[in-house]
Amino acid sequence: MFFCRHLCSPWLQAVFGFGALQTGLVFFFFGGVSVFTQAVLLPILGKRLNRLNLTLFGIVFLIVGLVALSIVPNFAVMLVVAAVISLGFGIQIVTLNTLISTNTPENAQGGALGVCLGNCGFSANYCTCFSCDCIFFWRLSGLDGLAFLVSAAISVATIPLVLAFKKIS
Repeated sequence: MFFCRHLCSPWLQAVFGFGALQTGLVFFFFGGVSVFTQAVLLPILGKRLNRLNLTLFGIVFLIVGLVALSIVPNFAVMLVVAAVISLGFGIQIVTLNTLISTNTPENAQGGALGVCLGNCGFSANYCTCFSCDCIFFWRLSGLDGLAFLVSAAISVATIPLVLAFKKIS
């Protein structure tokens, strides 16, 4: 979860006063939910929904979770919201890669997936810079979760791109 590692670390420190151990435990929780989602829930949901709808489902959960995380009132609620984000991300990343590979000619699949992963890496680096600079603005704006709202807005922008697969499929 690129965005969580880069946005959450400074946010957890600023909002909850977490150190390395507490932040690591939160990331362990993120990872556990993501593994459960991909190993248990995704196969069940995959039987009921097509890949495109499943991808959109994941994006919606991610957006809802990011918006909720921007205004989370306490640690207990944050854990519930973290589960929603991990669920959405766990579904989205797997199904999006599947959509890319199944809608790309066989001889171009490696390149298409490489571009996708390259964009994820670029996004992670951007998030690192944004989150570090944003700590100052969090306090000025009075909105500790500003970075999560920006991430949610970027996630909304991916919906038309995913819907383009509907035309291809």
